[in-house]
Amino acid sequence: MDVHTLAIYTSLLAATVASAMLLTHKYILAGTTLGVNYIAYAALLLGASVTPLSFGVTQSSESIVFLSNGAYATAFGLLLVGITVLRGASRSFLVISIIISSLGISFFLYSALIAPSVTSRIEARSILVVTICILALCANYSGEKHDNREAKCLLNLTLLINILYMAIRGVLAHTKGTNSNYYLISDIHKLSFVIMTITIVSLAFSVFWILTDRLLKQTYRSSITDEQTGLYNRRGLAELIPKLVQPGRESDISVLMADLDHFKKINDTYGHDKGDDVIKHFGQILEDTCRTSDFCFRYGGEEFVVMLPRANKIQAMQIAERIRNHAKHNSNQELSSGTYTVSIGVTQALINDDWNSLIKRADNALYDAKSQGRDCIVER
Repeated sequence: MDVHTLAIYTSLLAATVASAMLLTHKYILAGTTLGVNYIAYAALLLGASVTPLSFGVTQSSESIVFLSNGAYATAFGLLLVGITVLRGASRSFLVISIIISSLGISFFLYSALIAPSVTSRIEARSILVVTICILALCANYSGEKHDNREAKCLLNLTLLINILYMAIRGVLAHTKGTNSNYYLISDIHKLSFVIMTITIVSLAFSVFWILTDRLLKQTYRSSITDEQTGLYNRRGLAELIPKLVQPGRESDISVLMADLDHFKKINDTYGHDKGDDVIKHFGQILEDTCRTSDFCFRYGGEEFVVMLPRANKIQAMQIAERIRNHAKHNSNQELSSGTYTVSIGVTQALINDDWNSLIKRADNALYDAKSQGRDCIVER
């Protein structure tokens, strides 16, 4: 296939894929997922960089050649920016991207307008792509977002293909040179259009894979968490029970069941908005005072459950006391509705316990705490 046809095909594909990503970013994601737009602009500029060839522009059009290579350098700079932002990597990659892209554009200005050389431009493009892709690999690897592993691997594979091909192409251009007429370049250089096509399609697929996986995780997370407090809800509790409570196996797992004292009075006195504030406040107390290995649930209304893996009764009582004290002594400073207290029932799993017997014993302990005047902890 000739260069003219390859350029037309690559330009149209890049425009189509970039448009799809930009429309998705604006209308489906409402602009909330940063990084997608930068990758889309990168794909668009990659297509724009070969568009002059589809119109028959030759190497003698120095200004067009500079603009084409400048678009190419900017495209890979934006690609690094997009991957950095999308994956939540260090912002230092953004600074590096700007520096490398600027150096690339400066060199293309020199090799297109001052000392024209097809070979020099190919060598520069190769160095630029290899450097940017290595940095993008690092950004993808070090990103803090917990994205789909296979999608990240596909993105890495795309970057590695570019590194390998551009390294080979750069070496060949340096050792064997290239034709001064870009339309007569050898097949190894024509392969760059194929690599560009693979890159654009694979980038789009990786991005949509990551976004779809995030959406599924977010939907699942929403289904098992309480909207008001951010804690797990009863559905989340039902999913975790089989993993933590296994009849016939003795384990150091304890359960706390907590209930806000006189919560109806809080609603009646201060209104439901203030009551919601109290619920949220206590949910935050549970997250702050419990260990990272513990699981906190809003069991229903003003009732909460905390599952404490690797915690005996003594440890569970200590955690319960921290929760009770925090609610009693800090709520007056942090809430306009004033102080509230909490009653807590504590129990440890026995070897023959299933979930029903365990939660019933915790509930009975909570009932005893209520009967004893509230604002206390009872263990069974």
